Amino acid sequence: MVRFIILFLCSTLTSNFLVGQTLDKETEFLNTFLQTDMDKTEILKLSNDWRAFLTKNGGYPELPYNEDLNSLDYEFIYSYPNLNKTEITSRIKEYAAINYGKLDEVLHFDDVNSGKLIIKGWFPMTVLAEYENFFGNTKEFISSLKCYHTIIFTIKENKLKVNYQNIDYEAITGGYFNSNVYIPQVINNYSIESLYPITEAKKDSWQTRLNTLVETSERVNEYQLLFNKFLEKTSTDKDF
Repeated sequence: MVRFIILFLCSTLTSNFLVGQTLDKETEFLNTFLQTDMDKTEILKLSNDWRAFLTKNGGYPELPYNEDLNSLDYEFIYSYPNLNKTEITSRIKEYAAINYGKLDEVLHFDDVNSGKLIIKGWFPMTVLAEYENFFGNTKEFISSLKCYHTIIFTIKENKLKVNYQNIDYEAITGGYFNSNVYIPQVINNYSIESLYPITEAKKDSWQTRLNTLVETSERVNEYQLLFNKFLEKTSTDKDF
C-alpha cells in the first residue's frame, strides 16, 4: 500500500508539472526507503512532505539531464544566416575576452577543423538559502556563489551549438569579525550533481537545493540571451 502511495504521488506530480529526468531520480530515491526498516508511516509522511514541497514551489524544475554524460547539459542552438564559420568563431572569442577575462587563460581548446571552442569561466550567483536553527525555526539568508562551468561551442557555417557542462560551485563563508570574534573563512566546493536527488538531503535543505538549481538555470539562460544578442549585432557594430 505504501509503495503504491509513493509511486502514485510522484506520477501525479509528473503529470501536473513540467519535469526533467531528474525527477525520476527523486522517485527512485524515495522508493529505496521501501527496502529498508524505516517505519512505513515515516515513509508516507516523507512522500507527503515532498508532494507539498513541490506544490509550494510550482513543481519540479525542468532540468536538461544528459543520460550519456550522467549530468546536466544546457544546450542552445542558433542560426546566423549572415555569419560564416570564421565570423562566428571570431565573435565568440571577442565575447569571451570581454566577459571572461584574458582569452589565453579561459580558452582551453581551439580547433578550426572540427569547429570546436571550449571556454571555462564562472559567473556570480546569489541564492536564497534556508537552515533550521537550534529551536527548529526556519531561517533565510543570502548565499553568494561562484558558478564555474565549461562552455563547448560547436561551429558550422551559419550555425552554432552551445553546451554548458561541468557546473560546479564555490561558496565562501566567514572571514569576518562578529562581536570581536573572528569567524574563519571557509571555502566549500561542490558540483551541481550533488544537489539532486533533492530528497537525499535533510528536509531543511530541500529549499536551498531547489533554489540553487532554479537560479543556475535562470542565470545560464540569461547569459545565453546576452551572448546571442552580442553575436547578432555584428552587422551593425561597425556602422559608425
